[in-house]
Amino acid sequence: MRFHLRHTPTHLFFATGPYTLGFHAPFQAPILGLEGLHTFHCAQQYISAGCALIHDRQDLLDAVMKTRRQDHAPWNDVPHRCQALTAHLPVEVSDVKSLALTAQTHLFSQHDALRESLALSEERVLVYACEYDRLWGVGLSLHDDAILNPTAWKGSNLSGATLMKVRDTLCKP
Repeated sequence: MRFHLRHTPTHLFFATGPYTLGFHAPFQAPILGLEGLHTFHCAQQYISAGCALIHDRQDLLDAVMKTRRQDHAPWNDVPHRCQALTAHLPVEVSDVKSLALTAQTHLFSQHDALRESLALSEERVLVYACEYDRLWGVGLSLHDDAILNPTAWKGSNLSGATLMKVRDTLCKP
């Protein structure tokens, strides 16, 4: 599988692959007061489930938790379908950041190869290069040279910031 990356000595820019919230890597985690461990197919599914729980929407939670990868889909369609179920819910950015950090920490701690990949990013700033996403990404394409200048970023890069926190927790001695 080929991932879209670009890097400099100080930054690693990603558009697809294991650093994205939609990357298919099942993991188990507890979530917001539900008993036991639950299996999630990607970090976005965990975030969507958390959003449903914050709003006490059992109907949406059930739909999110039943979402599975379609065998015929050429890509992992779980994150898109989960996000569509809960996108209309007003959720505080701090809640979403907390859910993302928890999801990514569980995911990377349960997959050695992913954790090793994250460790190999060393001290580089991780940057989600998505021109359509100004919350999780920087609002610029991986191929836009403006992405090389952090002052030109149009988004907050929450995805990259979350991954750097996970890296600091799981990969530092």
